[in-house]
Amino acid sequence: MRQNYFSLSELKHSDTAIARGIDNTPTKEAWQNLLLLRDNVLNPVREIFGHPIRITSAYRCPQLEMIISGRAGNSQHMTGQAADMQPYSEGSVYDIFKAVIKNGIYDQLIIEQANGKKWVHVSYAPTLRKQILAYDGTRYTNITNDWQKYII
Repeated sequence: MRQNYFSLSELKHSDTAIARGIDNTPTKEAWQNLLLLRDNVLNPVREIFGHPIRITSAYRCPQLEMIISGRAGNSQHMTGQAADMQPYSEGSVYDIFKAVIKNGIYDQLIIEQANGKKWVHVSYAPTLRKQILAYDGTRYTNITNDWQKYII
């Protein structure tokens, strides 16, 4: 049995929600999706990466999603199917990105940067699109077929 590196409370935690008094408790379906994300993607990626990973955002209720992204349409964060990650201290976001590729189980994988920060977004869904994108703070670029050019 694989070690569990991420608690469910960590996957629903939001400093923004706490600061604004927003109840960010996932629905039953979102809890189930978070478990699938954790067990199929996050834990294996942590093992491959070999260092602690910080989940900067996973589940977001619609109100929180609107505050964070400015939209609450079809974000996989709202269904518990997505998480944003950064290394705590060792390794890089590119190393986490490559660990997701090596694990091979993901719906959408995005290397993102905005406001001087970089992170990896990964999602898990029943049907895996295996889509890879890069986000530069203003637009998304599909890099599924040539992601190596974008990753140092």
